[in-house]
Parts: sequence; structure tokens; C-alpha cells
Amino acid sequence: EISLPFIYGIGLIVGALEAIVGPARLALVPQLVPADLLQRANALVYGTFQLTQLIGPGVAGGLIAILATTGTAAALDASAAQVRATAFLFLATAVTDLLAALLLSTVAVGTQSIGKESTASPSLVRSVAESFRLAWHHTGVRTIILITLITSSAIGGALRIGVPMLADLRFR
Repeated sequence: EISLPFIYGIGLIVGALEAIVGPARLALVPQLVPADLLQRANALVYGTFQLTQLIGPGVAGGLIAILATTGTAAALDASAAQVRATAFLFLATAVTDLLAALLLSTVAVGTQSIGKESTASPSLVRSVAESFRLAWHHTGVRTIILITLITSSAIGGALRIGVPMLADLRFR
């Protein structure tokens, strides 16, 4: 049985990750795309993100229903089959996210340090680490990051994890 503290914990983790990934995704586009294509690239990134947010839950629900009624999962009771199917989809998501992170770590981006320009193209991982160091030492930026982290964890995580689980419990 899934408990409310478990839902809160997963919601906090998801929200915290969203607070990091969202700004990073938006900051990366201008460094990868020429200025004359930036508007189209941003539209593509925003549009794709919104589309996945719209159709993703329906696709996931359909896959859970299919996976929960086929193969060895069908021999389990309905609740255990749904949990196993959901766990499989989380594992598949983790694997694809890891693959994306590995691929992104090979991308070289141009960087600009505060107060000076650099023509070097460090790896994405080094660029992100440097951005975090700079942001953490700037009081205003650090405050905004912490506020975003807290609100995204409390609101975004709860909406993405808690609402579907509560709906499942209510309408089952």
C-alpha cells in the first residue's frame, strides 16, 4: 500500500528535479542555436514540452492499463499489477533520462562568465557545474533558485504525483 508520506516524498523529489531541469533546458537553447533561429527553437522547445505534458499522462495511463493486464502481471491482483506496471514505466523513464544525460554530456556549449567572455567550449556537465557555482555565490540568484525549488517541490510535485494517485484511489 502506498502511503501519503511516500507520495509527498516522491512529489518533493520530482518538484526539486523540475526546478533544476526547467531553467537548464531554457538556458541551453540560446547557447546551441544561432540568434536568427532562436525564436523558432524556443517555440519548438516550449511546444514540445507542452505537448508532452498534455498527452504524456494519457499515454502513461494507457501503457499501465496494457502492462497490468498482460503477461505475468495479469496473474497478480489488480493493485499489484498496476504497481508493477507503474514501476516498469518509471524504470523506463529513468533509463531514457540517463541516456539523454549521457548524450547531453557530450555537447559542447559556448559559455560566458560574469564580467568576461570565453570562447572555450567546455562540456555541458562542466558548464552546468560552473553555472551552479556562480549562481550559489550570487545572493539574489541563490534566493530565486531556493524559492523555485520550494514552490516547485510543494506544488509541481504534488500535482504530478499526488493528484493522479489520489484520483486512482477515489475513482477505483
